[in-house]
Amino acid sequence: MTEVRRDAELEREAEVITRYLVGEAPGRGHVVSYVSANSVLFADADDALTAFCRRRPFWLPLVDSGAGFLDNACLLRRKILLMAAILEASTRFAPHFLPGESTTRLDLVRVGVTGAVAALRTLLGVPLVLTLRRSR
Repeated sequence: MTEVRRDAELEREAEVITRYLVGEAPGRGHVVSYVSANSVLFADADDALTAFCRRRPFWLPLVDSGAGFLDNACLLRRKILLMAAILEASTRFAPHFLPGESTTRLDLVRVGVTGAVAALRTLLGVPLVLTLRRSR
């Protein structure tokens, strides 16, 4: 794979992962940091999960949950963590990672809803991850 094509794929990954994490498009500097860090940390590594999510971003939440249950250290999860670190260190996206206003009742509702969503994503994501791993 040519370096230009690989960089284009990494730029797409950066956008997909950023939208998954914070619901917004990344800045150019975030994308450049992601591409540079990938070339150092992961070289030319790619896997079925990452390639699938790059092409079909809609499925990233399920694949992430399923991969987190089956193999927390897989390449996709490490790339998500890398992008989270890049975004968290920026002034633009840092507020997404800081705690907001809270009350005890509101916190209990958030924990309940977040737990239910995570369980559902995992339940649906595990078979998807197993299928993707077998297909490659």
